[in-house]
Amino acid sequence: MEVSLVTLPEVRDHRGSLSFAEVQTHIPFSVHRIFWLYDVEQSAMRGGHAHKALFQMLIMMQGSCIVDVEDGVAPKSIVLDRPNLALLVPPLHWLELRQFTSSSVCVVFGSDRYDESDYIRDRGAFIDAVRAARRP
Repeated sequence: MEVSLVTLPEVRDHRGSLSFAEVQTHIPFSVHRIFWLYDVEQSAMRGGHAHKALFQMLIMMQGSCIVDVEDGVAPKSIVLDRPNLALLVPPLHWLELRQFTSSSVCVVFGSDRYDESDYIRDRGAFIDAVRAARRP
């Protein structure tokens, strides 16, 4: 599975806008953890790791940031800047989030609870894991 952008439903009227995400319809995994990033300095970088088995969906509830994604072959930079745009990230993708705007809030839905043993925090170990996963 590849990293993909998901446009979430949006309902607008004179009162404002409403967006939503439903498990299995928009989020292709059961959600077992939710966390959010806020008060992030513009010069700070978040992420800097990959996961062995965890699926994630990132949504900027307010503001924007750039997400650098690497699958071990081709790096991509994606701008998240709307609360109805989500980034689906499967396992074995290295993520770095940067250039957060002032007062930004990013919510992350995870397919499992926090488990330190699922993290790959060394880029070399990440490349080795990707190569191993692609071997026939």
